[in-house]
Amino acid sequence: MRRASIIVGILLLAIPSILCAQSQRTVKGYVYDSNGRPLPGAIVSPVGSNIEYQLYESDGSFSISVSYTNSQLTASCKGYVPVTKVIDGSYLLFYLQVDVEAEKARLAAEERARKEEEARIKAEEDAKIREEQERLAAEAKAKRDAEKSMKKALRQERDSTYSVKYKNRGLAHSIRVSYAYQLAECKTAYVYSGFREYGSLHPLQLDYALSYKVNRFFSAGVGVGLMLNSRSISIVGDEFVCSGFKEHRLDIPVFAVLSAYFGRWTVRPALSVFGGYYPLSRVALIEGMLGVEYRLGRKLSLEAGAFVKTCPYPYFDMESRTGGYTMAISPGAAIRFNF
Repeated sequence: MRRASIIVGILLLAIPSILCAQSQRTVKGYVYDSNGRPLPGAIVSPVGSNIEYQLYESDGSFSISVSYTNSQLTASCKGYVPVTKVIDGSYLLFYLQVDVEAEKARLAAEERARKEEEARIKAEEDAKIREEQERLAAEAKAKRDAEKSMKKALRQERDSTYSVKYKNRGLAHSIRVSYAYQLAECKTAYVYSGFREYGSLHPLQLDYALSYKVNRFFSAGVGVGLMLNSRSISIVGDEFVCSGFKEHRLDIPVFAVLSAYFGRWTVRPALSVFGGYYPLSRVALIEGMLGVEYRLGRKLSLEAGAFVKTCPYPYFDMESRTGGYTMAISPGAAIRFNF
């Protein structure tokens, strides 16, 4: 009796398994593309079921157990149009067509991704290039600023040394000895005067001047001198000389002077303009000098150039009985002592 009960229990437990085994069936087949190439990685699933079987075989084959209640199988793969077939036997073949629209979308997405990646890489490269250019520009600017600062410091140092060496600013006393030789003349008509022979002006002059040096380029001052004509004076037509006129071989000019110098070289161009009065000859003093200055130091310099003098060169024309002043062009030289 006890043995029969055990057998009945075992049968009761086995019946569901037997029934379940009888409700399942195995379906085999292959999944290909439209050209007959296997599609490993495709998915086969019964319609209406959550069961999915992914193909791992390189030949695209599959073997899946499905319930007798499942009458259809669907094969799908990314980029292909899914295909559903009725299970009409134990062996199925699936041929999947490429999903053109999905492929276009995939290719478009890949192209967008590629362009975005290229744009990102180019943006990073451009940013690196800009950073490098900004760094180089900053370095170049810092270098230029440093060079400018250095040049400015050197220039200030040179100016300071230059000013100390040549005393380029402030009051300065000077004694100047000059000599000029009359080379040419240009006469201007004037009524009643005397007559001086051509080539008769060879002045040797000693001047003292008190000047204010504005900077290394300009100075202005006043002075007094002693002028000696190294040749004797020949006057003709004395009866026509206007009253009060008397020309002297020796005179004491009183003058003002403006000087301009160009450059900081030892030998540099120079321009001086004198204006004043010859008290003994009672004529105005107008003189200009254009030449070069050679500086031997702070206290001594040499000058050479062309002098243009307009006084005191009265002349008289015997035939027209008119007179005037002569502008003389004279090469000359001078030596200057500064203290």
